[in-house]
Amino acid sequence: MQCMASVNTTVNQIHHLIPSTTLPPQQTYIGSSRQKRGLFDFVDKRFNNVMSAVQKNHQDAIALSNLAHRSMDALEHEFVILSELIFRQTNVTAQLEKELEHYLVLLQNQNSSNAITSPPSNSFCLCTNT
Repeated sequence: MQCMASVNTTVNQIHHLIPSTTLPPQQTYIGSSRQKRGLFDFVDKRFNNVMSAVQKNHQDAIALSNLAHRSMDALEHEFVILSELIFRQTNVTAQLEKELEHYLVLLQNQNSSNAITSPPSNSFCLCTNT
């Protein structure tokens, strides 16, 4: 229904824009062809405007699509860099944990061997003189 109203409005605007002339009856054919030419020129101009707007919208859509694609590529590249960093940090952490366990074992072994060969450092001797 709204489409029909839009068409009627457009037709009314076209009728207002086309100059109307009164021609003698013998030139009715020339006058009607002049009116038709004016109408076709108007319709052609409107159609060209619509087509150029559609082309511009299409070009803008392509540009936005390319921009989004480049943004996604950049984001993917950043994720790859972050993944590599996390992987390296995880490996370094695992290596440090392994070395720490090794030092703890050495420390425990050293403490247990010292406990067997010497008394603890906080022990004291009770001596009595009789």
